[in-house]
Amino acid sequence: MTCKEDRFLSGWKEIATYLDKSTRTVQRYEHAMGLPVHRPAGKLQASVIASTSDIDAWLTHQSTKALVPSSEARELFSLKLIVMRDSLAAMRALRKTTAALLVDLRRERIQLVHSVALFIASTSPRASKLLDLERVRQLCKKAVLVEESKVGSLLIEFQAVIAEHAQPDVRHHNY
Repeated sequence: MTCKEDRFLSGWKEIATYLDKSTRTVQRYEHAMGLPVHRPAGKLQASVIASTSDIDAWLTHQSTKALVPSSEARELFSLKLIVMRDSLAAMRALRKTTAALLVDLRRERIQLVHSVALFIASTSPRASKLLDLERVRQLCKKAVLVEESKVGSLLIEFQAVIAEHAQPDVRHHNY
């Protein structure tokens, strides 16, 4: 693992090969145990470089620690794990709540459609006799499936049905 001459290693793969470890393990070493790598221009996400002499000195220093993550790193990992579990539980609860709300919303839409149909039928005896039931059924199907953003246009369609059937028929009146 050690070389007589100091050379630069460029990238995680080359550093991992030098240490005979996986890329992910070497990245963990940098994060948890301070593996000496450098990023050009100080960028956090840039490619990395390291010198073999720095790594060898780090290995010598780390051998006394037996390459075990520090208690701070273990505690931080435990806290992150707890937060992640709590977040997953909250997401599951939100998913259940959303599903229940969708069921309620469909039920409320169906009740609204029935109420509108009853209103149309009760606007006048003529409207109840001449009411185009097939058109109301189609509007009912739309109301159950419609997105929130399209509710306004659906109500306009209902108003058109009401207006059509609420107007008096002047053809049958004798003046």
